[in-house]
Amino acid sequence: MTKDFVYAKQASTQITAEFASAENPYLAVQQHIFGYELVELMQKRSFTDVLYLLLTGELPTRAQAQLLTELQIALCNAGPRHPATRAVMTAGISKARPEHLLPIGLQVLGGERQGAAAVAEAWQALQDCLTQHDFQPAQQPLPAGFGQVYAGIDPLQARLLTQLSSLPAAGPALRLCNQLQSYWQSQQQGILDIGLCAACCLDLGIGKRESIGLFQLLRAPGLLAHGMEQTHRPITDSPLLSDDDYEFQQDQ
Repeated sequence: MTKDFVYAKQASTQITAEFASAENPYLAVQQHIFGYELVELMQKRSFTDVLYLLLTGELPTRAQAQLLTELQIALCNAGPRHPATRAVMTAGISKARPEHLLPIGLQVLGGERQGAAAVAEAWQALQDCLTQHDFQPAQQPLPAGFGQVYAGIDPLQARLLTQLSSLPAAGPALRLCNQLQSYWQSQQQGILDIGLCAACCLDLGIGKRESIGLFQLLRAPGLLAHGMEQTHRPITDSPLLSDDDYEFQQDQ
């Protein structure tokens, strides 16, 4: 029996090139990211630029860097109402190990329901809408990336959409989201954070799979901060339901 495929002899990547030390070939003395030397990137470029480089293979234009920078700030803190933030706050005040807090938050954030996996679904839904000729929101179901938060439109995400759409790098995906927002708001449906991230990724040329990881990365700072804050507090700072909130029943 013959195999119809052959495994590679070693792992390969187009992202990183490393130059080995003369004394120890397992140690690198220089690193390049898509051809750009690491120290030179440190001296001349921002973290946002290098993040875009890692995800796309190209350095961003000034307009693209501005859009990605503002998206980073827009998504950096989900706030204490978000389930992922609540998870890290509970873990932090319960004295979970500090190195476990961020993984706990990202695990909660990684779900298909308004989590990181849903960003890819929103990316695809927006892409499908963009490829339709003479797209009409009234003739389409509510696309992924739109919905309700606590039974209403999320006003903060609507404000963020307006701001990001005003930037020079805003393209057809963000314009489409504005069109969808205008149509669906009468039915109390609006843009969600996952839809906002997906639209920006489309306009920035960031792929569907990459959009999942980018969403997790951009949400991480707030999760980290909220979790670490709680580690400095006693567990008695955590709210506890009073006896009046319980229903006691005697076993039959």
